[in-house]
Amino acid sequence: MPANSHLIEYDDLSIKLLSALAGNALDNISTSAGKMLDVACLFFDKDVSESLLSFHKLYLENGHLDEHKDNINQQADEIFEAAKSSNIDSKINFDVESQKKITELANVQKELEALIQQDNHIKERMVPVMQCMQYEDLISNRIHRLILCWEYMVVLLRKPNDLNVTEALDTFNGYLASEDEHAKFFECVLKCDYDQQNVADVVHDIVDINGLLERLFDFSHASLNECISQTQQAFDELIVLLNLVTGESSDVAYLFLDKSETLTDIKNIITKSQDSNKDNKAGELIQEIADTRTKHSKEATGLIQSFMMALQSQDIIRQNIENIGHVHHIWSSYRKVIKASKKLSPNYLIDFGQDLISKMTSHPEQVIVEGFIPGVEAGSDDDDGVFF
Repeated sequence: MPANSHLIEYDDLSIKLLSALAGNALDNISTSAGKMLDVACLFFDKDVSESLLSFHKLYLENGHLDEHKDNINQQADEIFEAAKSSNIDSKINFDVESQKKITELANVQKELEALIQQDNHIKERMVPVMQCMQYEDLISNRIHRLILCWEYMVVLLRKPNDLNVTEALDTFNGYLASEDEHAKFFECVLKCDYDQQNVADVVHDIVDINGLLERLFDFSHASLNECISQTQQAFDELIVLLNLVTGESSDVAYLFLDKSETLTDIKNIITKSQDSNKDNKAGELIQEIADTRTKHSKEATGLIQSFMMALQSQDIIRQNIENIGHVHHIWSSYRKVIKASKKLSPNYLIDFGQDLISKMTSHPEQVIVEGFIPGVEAGSDDDDGVFF
Protein backbone atom coordinates (compact mmCIF):
# COMPACT_ATOMS: atom_id res chain seq x y z
CA MET A 1 0.00 0.00 0.00
CA PRO A 2 1.48 3.35 -1.00
CA ALA A 3 1.86 6.24 1.45
CA ASN A 4 -0.62 9.09 1.42
CA SER A 5 -0.02 11.43 -1.49
CA HIS A 6 0.29 14.48 0.73
CA LEU A 7 2.99 12.76 2.82
CA ILE A 8 4.89 11.84 -0.35
CA GLU A 9 4.65 15.47 -1.48
CA TYR A 10 6.00 16.64 1.87
CA ASP A 11 8.91 14.17 1.83
CA ASP A 12 9.78 15.14 -1.75
CA LEU A 13 9.79 18.80 -0.77
CA SER A 14 11.99 18.10 2.25
CA ILE A 15 14.61 16.18 0.31
CA LYS A 16 14.67 18.87 -2.38
CA LEU A 17 15.32 21.47 0.31
CA LEU A 18 17.98 19.28 1.87
CA SER A 19 19.66 18.78 -1.52
CA ALA A 20 19.50 22.48 -2.39
CA LEU A 21 21.03 23.49 0.93
CA ALA A 22 23.69 20.80 0.51
CA GLY A 23 24.40 22.17 -2.97
CA ASN A 24 24.87 25.63 -1.45
CA ALA A 25 27.33 24.17 1.06
CA LEU A 26 29.23 22.37 -1.72
CA ASP A 27 29.48 25.61 -3.71
CA ASN A 28 30.91 27.33 -0.64
CA ILE A 29 33.41 24.50 -0.16
CA SER A 30 34.62 25.01 -3.72
CA THR A 31 34.86 28.77 -3.14
CA SER A 32 36.69 28.21 0.12
CA ALA A 33 39.30 26.04 -1.57
CA GLY A 34 39.89 28.82 -4.08
CA LYS A 35 40.30 31.45 -1.34
CA MET A 36 42.70 29.21 0.53
CA LEU A 37 44.82 28.77 -2.59
CA ASP A 38 44.79 32.53 -3.19
CA VAL A 39 46.33 32.98 0.24
CA ALA A 40 48.78 30.11 -0.09
CA CYS A 41 50.12 31.31 -3.41
CA LEU A 42 51.21 34.57 -1.77
CA PHE A 43 53.89 32.61 0.03
CA PHE A 44 55.14 30.34 -2.75
CA ASP A 45 57.16 31.13 -5.82
CA LYS A 46 55.51 30.96 -9.24
CA ASP A 47 56.43 27.34 -10.01
CA VAL A 48 55.15 26.03 -6.69
CA SER A 49 51.97 28.10 -6.96
CA GLU A 50 51.25 26.74 -10.42
CA SER A 51 51.81 23.19 -9.20
CA LEU A 52 49.40 23.71 -6.31
CA LEU A 53 46.75 25.16 -8.60
CA SER A 54 47.15 22.24 -10.99
CA PHE A 55 46.87 19.78 -8.13
CA HIS A 56 43.71 21.53 -6.91
CA LYS A 57 42.15 21.37 -10.35
CA LEU A 58 42.96 17.67 -10.82
CA TYR A 59 42.17 16.59 -7.29
CA LEU A 60 39.04 18.58 -6.40
CA GLU A 61 37.37 19.64 -9.62
CA ASN A 62 37.21 16.38 -11.60
CA GLY A 63 34.26 14.42 -10.25
CA HIS A 64 34.78 11.56 -12.73
CA LEU A 65 38.03 10.68 -10.97
CA ASP A 66 36.23 9.65 -7.78
CA GLU A 67 36.79 5.94 -8.37
CA HIS A 68 40.53 6.55 -8.21
CA LYS A 69 40.51 8.92 -5.22
CA ASP A 70 41.62 6.27 -2.73
CA ASN A 71 44.75 5.71 -4.79
CA ILE A 72 45.38 9.43 -5.13
CA ASN A 73 44.74 9.97 -1.41
CA GLN A 74 47.42 7.43 -0.62
CA GLN A 75 49.83 9.27 -2.90
CA ALA A 76 48.91 12.57 -1.26
CA ASP A 77 49.47 11.05 2.20
CA GLU A 78 52.96 10.05 1.11
CA ILE A 79 53.54 13.62 -0.04
CA PHE A 80 52.45 14.94 3.38
CA GLU A 81 54.80 12.56 5.17
CA ALA A 82 57.67 13.48 2.87
CA ALA A 83 56.97 17.16 3.38
CA LYS A 84 57.05 16.70 7.16
CA SER A 85 60.27 14.70 6.97
CA SER A 86 63.62 16.36 7.44
CA ASN A 87 64.92 14.28 4.55
CA ILE A 88 64.62 16.52 1.50
CA ASP A 89 65.59 13.63 -0.78
CA SER A 90 62.58 11.51 0.25
CA LYS A 91 61.41 9.31 -2.61
CA ILE A 92 57.78 8.51 -3.31
CA ASN A 93 56.46 5.39 -5.01
CA PHE A 94 53.41 6.23 -7.10
CA ASP A 95 50.94 3.68 -8.42
CA VAL A 96 51.89 3.48 -12.08
CA GLU A 97 48.74 1.61 -13.08
CA SER A 98 46.53 4.36 -11.65
CA GLN A 99 48.32 6.98 -13.71
CA LYS A 100 47.81 4.90 -16.85
CA LYS A 101 44.07 4.84 -16.18
CA ILE A 102 43.83 8.57 -15.58
CA THR A 103 45.59 10.52 -18.28
CA GLU A 104 44.71 13.85 -16.59
CA LEU A 105 46.96 12.88 -13.69
CA ALA A 106 49.98 12.02 -15.79
CA ASN A 107 51.97 14.95 -14.40
CA VAL A 108 50.88 14.73 -10.77
CA GLN A 109 53.97 12.80 -9.70
CA LYS A 110 56.31 15.36 -11.22
CA GLU A 111 54.38 18.32 -9.84
CA LEU A 112 54.07 16.98 -6.31
CA GLU A 113 57.65 15.72 -6.21
CA ALA A 114 58.70 19.22 -7.20
CA LEU A 115 56.79 20.61 -4.22
CA ILE A 116 58.65 18.56 -1.63
CA GLN A 117 62.04 19.49 -3.02
CA GLN A 118 61.64 23.09 -1.80
CA ASP A 119 63.36 24.64 1.19
CA ASN A 120 62.08 23.95 4.69
CA HIS A 121 59.90 27.06 4.87
CA ILE A 122 58.11 26.09 1.68
CA LYS A 123 57.63 22.53 2.91
CA GLU A 124 56.19 23.70 6.22
CA ARG A 125 53.70 25.99 4.51
CA MET A 126 52.72 23.40 1.95
CA VAL A 127 51.55 20.79 4.48
CA PRO A 128 48.59 22.76 5.91
CA VAL A 129 47.58 23.92 2.43
CA MET A 130 47.37 20.42 1.02
CA GLN A 131 45.75 18.98 4.14
CA CYS A 132 43.12 21.71 4.02
CA MET A 133 42.35 20.73 0.42
CA GLN A 134 42.06 17.10 1.43
CA TYR A 135 39.62 17.87 4.26
CA GLU A 136 37.42 19.86 1.90
CA ASP A 137 37.43 17.03 -0.62
CA LEU A 138 36.39 14.55 2.09
CA ILE A 139 33.54 16.81 3.17
CA SER A 140 32.28 17.31 -0.39
CA ASN A 141 32.23 13.60 -1.18
CA ARG A 142 30.61 12.73 2.13
CA ILE A 143 27.77 15.20 1.58
CA HIS A 144 27.25 13.90 -1.97
CA ARG A 145 26.87 10.36 -0.66
CA LEU A 146 24.55 11.45 2.12
CA ILE A 147 22.20 13.04 -0.42
CA LEU A 148 22.15 9.77 -2.37
CA CYS A 149 21.02 8.03 0.81
CA TRP A 150 18.21 10.50 1.40
CA GLU A 151 17.01 10.37 -2.20
CA TYR A 152 16.77 6.60 -1.88
CA MET A 153 14.97 6.95 1.47
CA VAL A 154 12.26 9.06 -0.18
CA VAL A 155 11.79 6.31 -2.80
CA LEU A 156 11.28 3.81 0.01
CA LEU A 157 8.84 6.10 1.83
CA ARG A 158 6.54 6.13 -1.18
CA LYS A 159 5.77 2.40 -0.76
CA PRO A 160 6.42 1.66 2.91
CA ASN A 161 4.66 -1.70 2.92
CA ASP A 162 6.85 -3.01 0.08
CA LEU A 163 10.01 -2.47 2.11
CA ASN A 164 12.68 -5.16 1.98
CA VAL A 165 14.76 -4.10 4.97
CA THR A 166 17.88 -6.11 4.14
CA GLU A 167 17.90 -4.94 0.53
CA ALA A 168 17.42 -1.32 1.61
CA LEU A 169 20.22 -1.52 4.19
CA ASP A 170 22.55 -3.07 1.63
CA THR A 171 21.75 -0.26 -0.83
CA PHE A 172 22.45 2.45 1.75
CA ASN A 173 25.73 0.80 2.73
CA GLY A 174 26.65 0.52 -0.95
CA TYR A 175 26.46 4.30 -1.37
CA LEU A 176 29.18 4.78 1.23
CA ALA A 177 32.88 4.75 0.44
CA SER A 178 35.23 5.26 3.39
CA GLU A 179 35.83 2.86 6.24
CA ASP A 180 34.70 5.39 8.82
CA GLU A 181 31.43 5.95 6.95
CA HIS A 182 30.71 2.21 6.93
CA ALA A 183 31.65 2.00 10.61
CA LYS A 184 29.32 4.88 11.48
CA PHE A 185 26.50 3.34 9.42
CA PHE A 186 26.82 0.02 11.25
CA GLU A 187 26.99 1.81 14.60
CA CYS A 188 23.97 4.09 14.05
CA VAL A 189 21.73 1.94 11.86
CA LEU A 190 22.59 -1.69 12.61
CA LYS A 191 23.71 -1.04 16.19
CA CYS A 192 26.87 -3.14 15.92
CA ASP A 193 30.58 -2.80 15.25
CA TYR A 194 31.83 -2.82 11.68
CA ASP A 195 34.31 -5.51 10.70
CA GLN A 196 33.89 -5.39 6.91
CA GLN A 197 31.01 -7.86 7.18
CA ASN A 198 28.05 -7.96 4.79
CA VAL A 199 24.82 -6.30 5.85
CA ALA A 200 22.94 -9.55 5.21
CA ASP A 201 25.04 -11.26 7.89
CA VAL A 202 24.05 -8.78 10.63
CA VAL A 203 21.16 -9.42 13.01
CA HIS A 204 19.22 -6.18 13.55
CA ASP A 205 15.89 -5.04 15.01
CA ILE A 206 14.61 -2.85 12.14
CA VAL A 207 11.18 -4.14 11.13
CA ASP A 208 9.46 -1.28 9.29
CA ILE A 209 9.95 1.98 7.41
CA ASN A 210 9.61 4.11 10.54
CA GLY A 211 12.43 2.29 12.30
CA LEU A 212 14.61 2.60 9.21
CA LEU A 213 13.84 6.32 8.85
CA GLU A 214 14.72 6.98 12.49
CA ARG A 215 18.03 5.16 12.16
CA LEU A 216 18.89 6.99 8.94
CA PHE A 217 18.31 10.29 10.72
CA ASP A 218 20.77 9.12 13.40
CA PHE A 219 23.37 8.14 10.79
CA SER A 220 22.89 11.35 8.83
CA HIS A 221 23.40 13.48 11.95
CA ALA A 222 26.54 11.53 12.86
CA SER A 223 27.88 11.91 9.33
CA LEU A 224 27.21 15.65 9.26
CA ASN A 225 28.88 16.01 12.66
CA GLU A 226 31.95 14.34 11.18
CA CYS A 227 31.85 16.86 8.32
CA ILE A 228 31.65 19.68 10.87
CA SER A 229 34.69 18.22 12.65
CA GLN A 230 36.57 18.16 9.35
CA THR A 231 35.69 21.79 8.63
CA GLN A 232 37.23 22.64 12.00
CA GLN A 233 40.34 20.69 11.05
CA ALA A 234 40.54 22.59 7.75
CA PHE A 235 40.09 25.86 9.70
CA ASP A 236 42.90 24.79 12.04
CA GLU A 237 45.18 24.10 9.07
CA LEU A 238 44.67 27.68 7.88
CA ILE A 239 45.53 28.90 11.37
CA VAL A 240 48.69 26.76 11.20
CA LEU A 241 49.65 28.48 7.94
CA LEU A 242 48.89 31.92 9.40
CA ASN A 243 50.90 30.99 12.48
CA LEU A 244 53.86 29.95 10.34
CA VAL A 245 53.76 33.11 8.27
CA THR A 246 53.45 35.47 11.24
CA GLY A 247 56.44 33.68 12.73
CA GLU A 248 58.43 34.33 9.57
CA SER A 249 57.89 38.07 9.31
CA SER A 250 61.40 38.72 8.09
CA ASP A 251 61.03 36.01 5.44
CA VAL A 252 57.83 37.48 4.01
CA ALA A 253 58.96 41.10 4.19
CA TYR A 254 58.90 41.24 0.40
CA LEU A 255 55.11 41.44 0.69
CA PHE A 256 55.30 44.84 2.36
CA LEU A 257 56.58 48.25 1.35
CA ASP A 258 57.59 48.82 4.95
CA LYS A 259 60.26 46.14 5.38
CA SER A 260 60.25 46.53 9.17
CA GLU A 261 56.59 45.63 9.47
CA THR A 262 55.71 42.44 11.34
CA LEU A 263 52.51 40.56 12.14
CA THR A 264 53.26 40.00 15.80
CA ASP A 265 49.86 41.32 16.87
CA ILE A 266 48.14 38.55 14.88
CA LYS A 267 50.63 36.04 16.30
CA ASN A 268 49.62 37.15 19.80
CA ILE A 269 45.92 36.75 19.00
CA ILE A 270 46.46 33.21 17.75
CA THR A 271 48.63 32.31 20.76
CA LYS A 272 46.05 33.70 23.18
CA SER A 273 43.30 31.75 21.44
CA GLN A 274 45.27 28.50 21.58
CA ASP A 275 46.35 28.98 25.22
CA SER A 276 42.88 29.93 26.49
CA ASN A 277 41.00 27.33 28.50
CA LYS A 278 37.64 28.42 27.16
CA ASP A 279 36.41 27.50 23.70
CA ASN A 280 36.82 30.49 21.39
CA LYS A 281 34.28 30.69 18.63
CA ALA A 282 35.76 30.96 15.16
CA GLY A 283 33.82 34.16 14.54
CA GLU A 284 35.38 35.85 17.57
CA LEU A 285 38.87 34.87 16.46
CA ILE A 286 38.23 36.10 12.93
CA GLN A 287 36.78 39.39 14.20
CA GLU A 288 39.74 40.04 16.48
CA ILE A 289 42.25 39.42 13.71
CA ALA A 290 40.17 41.51 11.29
CA ASP A 291 40.28 44.44 13.72
CA THR A 292 44.08 44.53 13.43
CA ARG A 293 43.90 45.67 9.80
CA THR A 294 43.74 49.33 10.81
CA LYS A 295 47.17 49.02 12.45
CA HIS A 296 48.96 47.96 9.28
CA SER A 297 50.07 49.35 5.97
CA LYS A 298 48.00 48.88 2.85
CA GLU A 299 50.07 45.89 1.77
CA ALA A 300 49.82 44.10 5.12
CA THR A 301 46.12 44.93 5.33
CA GLY A 302 45.61 43.23 1.97
CA LEU A 303 47.37 40.12 3.26
CA ILE A 304 45.26 40.06 6.42
CA GLN A 305 42.13 40.59 4.31
CA SER A 306 42.98 37.51 2.24
CA PHE A 307 43.39 35.44 5.37
CA MET A 308 40.09 36.74 6.77
CA MET A 309 38.25 35.68 3.62
CA ALA A 310 39.79 32.19 3.77
CA LEU A 311 39.12 31.78 7.48
CA GLN A 312 35.56 33.02 7.30
CA SER A 313 34.77 30.85 4.29
CA GLN A 314 35.68 27.84 6.43
CA ASP A 315 33.40 29.07 9.20
CA ILE A 316 30.57 29.55 6.70
CA ILE A 317 30.95 25.93 5.55
CA ARG A 318 30.64 24.78 9.16
CA GLN A 319 27.45 26.80 9.59
CA ASN A 320 26.05 25.48 6.29
CA ILE A 321 26.53 21.89 7.42
CA GLU A 322 25.03 22.58 10.85
CA ASN A 323 22.01 24.09 9.12
CA ILE A 324 21.53 20.98 6.98
CA GLY A 325 21.30 19.13 10.29
CA HIS A 326 18.52 21.50 11.41
CA VAL A 327 16.50 20.40 8.38
CA HIS A 328 16.58 16.85 9.77
CA HIS A 329 14.97 17.88 13.04
CA ILE A 330 12.31 20.09 11.51
CA TRP A 331 11.48 17.62 8.71
CA SER A 332 11.06 14.82 11.25
CA SER A 333 9.01 16.95 13.64
CA TYR A 334 6.49 18.16 11.05
CA ARG A 335 6.31 14.78 9.38
CA LYS A 336 4.50 13.31 12.38
CA VAL A 337 1.80 16.01 12.21
CA ILE A 338 1.41 15.83 8.43
CA LYS A 339 1.24 12.04 8.46
CA ALA A 340 -1.69 12.21 10.88
CA SER A 341 -3.57 14.80 8.79
CA LYS A 342 -5.76 14.18 5.75
CA LYS A 343 -4.09 16.74 3.49
CA LEU A 344 -1.01 18.92 3.19
CA SER A 345 -2.27 22.19 4.62
CA PRO A 346 -0.62 25.37 3.25
CA ASN A 347 -0.45 26.59 6.85
CA TYR A 348 1.63 23.55 7.81
CA LEU A 349 4.00 24.25 4.95
CA ILE A 350 4.36 27.92 5.84
CA ASP A 351 5.06 27.07 9.49
CA PHE A 352 7.54 24.42 8.30
CA GLY A 353 9.27 26.93 6.02
CA GLN A 354 9.44 29.72 8.61
CA ASP A 355 10.91 27.33 11.17
CA LEU A 356 13.56 26.37 8.61
CA ILE A 357 14.34 30.02 7.83
CA SER A 358 14.70 30.78 11.53
CA LYS A 359 17.52 28.20 11.69
CA MET A 360 19.38 29.37 8.58
CA THR A 361 22.33 31.63 9.37
CA SER A 362 22.91 33.06 5.89
CA HIS A 363 20.66 34.96 3.51
CA PRO A 364 21.34 32.63 0.53
CA GLU A 365 20.07 29.69 2.61
CA GLN A 366 16.94 31.61 3.58
CA VAL A 367 16.31 32.47 -0.05
CA ILE A 368 16.57 28.78 -0.97
CA VAL A 369 13.81 27.94 1.51
CA GLU A 370 11.71 30.88 0.35
CA GLY A 371 11.99 29.66 -3.24
CA PHE A 372 10.56 26.23 -2.43
CA ILE A 373 7.68 27.27 -0.16
CA PRO A 374 5.31 30.06 -1.30
CA GLY A 375 4.27 32.32 1.55
CA VAL A 376 7.45 32.19 3.61
CA GLU A 377 9.72 35.21 3.80
CA ALA A 378 13.51 35.26 3.92
CA GLY A 379 15.20 37.69 6.25
CA SER A 380 17.02 40.79 5.09
CA ASP A 381 20.45 40.69 3.48
CA ASP A 382 21.77 43.44 5.71
CA ASP A 383 24.07 41.43 7.95
CA ASP A 384 25.46 37.97 7.21
CA GLY A 385 28.22 38.28 9.77
CA VAL A 386 30.81 39.23 7.14
CA PHE A 387 33.89 41.03 8.42
CA PHE A 388 35.16 42.32 5.07
